[in-house]
Amino acid sequence: MLKLFCIPHSGASAMVYSKWNKSPNEYIAFIAVEVAGHGMRMNEKCFVDVHDSAKDLAQRIASEVGDEDY
Repeated sequence: MLKLFCIPHSGASAMVYSKWNKSPNEYIAFIAVEVAGHGMRMNEKCFVDVHDSAKDLAQRIASEVGDEDY
């Protein structure tokens, strides 16, 4: 199964993708990545530097990938 990582648009939380997982799909697993300062990560400070934000997102995605396709 292919993992599709979904990053919410500016100001949104990962909840914008919640409906995507309600439809069963045997080929794609939708994984919503929460950005610091939004949704379930509301208690964390938002990043003010795009490089720091990119590093954080890369680490979160890498922790989910393992040996699987994405």
